[in-house]
Amino acid sequence: MEEKKIYIVSGMMAKCSEGSMENYLSTDKGHGIVYQGQPVLNANDHVKGINLTHFGDCHSKAIYEQAKKEADEKYKAEEGDGFFTKLEKWRLKTVTKLAISVKEHLSFNKCELDTPLPWIFTSTDHMIDGAPALTIDSQCTCRYGGTISIVPPTEGDGAITGGIADRIMEETSEAIAEQEAAKAAEEAAAVPDEMEFINKYVNEKAMASINSRWDAQALKAQYGDNVFEELRDSMYNAGITGERSVLMFLCALGEESGYGTITTESYTDAYLKDKSYTVETRGAGLIQVTGYTQKAFLEYVSNTLPAGSEKTKVENYINGYATANGKCVNNYGNATEFIANNYPIQSATWFWGIQDERVATFHRDAVTQNITQTDMTINEWVENFPNANQDNLFLSTQYAVNGNKQLTKGNLEDICKSSTDIWHEGDTKISVNGNTSDLPNGWKGRREDWENAKGMMK
Repeated sequence: MEEKKIYIVSGMMAKCSEGSMENYLSTDKGHGIVYQGQPVLNANDHVKGINLTHFGDCHSKAIYEQAKKEADEKYKAEEGDGFFTKLEKWRLKTVTKLAISVKEHLSFNKCELDTPLPWIFTSTDHMIDGAPALTIDSQCTCRYGGTISIVPPTEGDGAITGGIADRIMEETSEAIAEQEAAKAAEEAAAVPDEMEFINKYVNEKAMASINSRWDAQALKAQYGDNVFEELRDSMYNAGITGERSVLMFLCALGEESGYGTITTESYTDAYLKDKSYTVETRGAGLIQVTGYTQKAFLEYVSNTLPAGSEKTKVENYINGYATANGKCVNNYGNATEFIANNYPIQSATWFWGIQDERVATFHRDAVTQNITQTDMTINEWVENFPNANQDNLFLSTQYAVNGNKQLTKGNLEDICKSSTDIWHEGDTKISVNGNTSDLPNGWKGRREDWENAKGMMK
């Protein structure tokens, strides 16, 4: 017949193989299981002053050997250190060792518990509060050479026999599960939900509130029934999670893509004449990436793909980029249509949240007056100016998206730091530090969308 285990509760006695007396086990907190008013103990209940109290005098030789070693090390410094003379060192060393020797022979050195490791020989049947329950067979070792064990209980001591323990475990398992679930919920609530604003704004209702031209049925027809889910996942993977960045990104998509209906840049030969790219490298995706920016995106894609035909095709397009007559071309094929057909959403989230060459901040050293430049993503740019005028900040992001020719990166920072509402100066022109510049293409529509979007913010 299998022997029933005896489980240990606070208030029972323990002893040490090198101690002169027994003492009580205790705990400053329970683990969710109580028997006759006393908490059941687990393997982690081995802390001095909380779970274990001294066991009188310590008879272990280990503690004396350690003291001798420390005395030798303490007084072996060479003469001339400016603290002790050679004679004084010898005298102090001799007196200290003599005191240690007297303690050793009289055996009255007090217990100084040091139990760095948990109890062993614990229950393999019952885990409480993440650690195995203590049983009558459990032991704990002291750094000074003693082995701590449980004093076998007598009738009325309150120990839990195996059969009673099983019943207690069954009765309390549901309560423990509820406590753990409540704790997990509390911990989860304390952690920011990174999908909060993506879920709040990237959906049919919210996007239609920004602009009614966002047509859910048209989007599903063009990109599939999971278009909103795909957009949410892609934004999250690109780190576009902050409320302002999520909304500014959606406002950029509207004018850039005709609210999801356009994935390749419209062109005529006359239109392309003044561009740095050609028909096969013109704008592609919901934010129209062009020229060598396409190459950077496809290099990013290639790094995420396993070996295979898709990766090979992407690398063929990458290797096809070249410069001819001052323009970016692709000698492999029409890279614009390839990106538009395969990565229209991912190219846009990459452009906003991963590509780190769109905007920059500038810092002047107060001593050397040297200026350093820090390139960052548009997403990081939004987070970099938490106290900026939101309208001016939005304007700077649209310049970054739209391909700013007239404004330098430094001017974008000036826009963000401006105390005036630069973006309200007009529908076609603005002035930054005395320099007049055109506003981004489609600025009227971008500004109207942002007015609607910021009204939805917390």
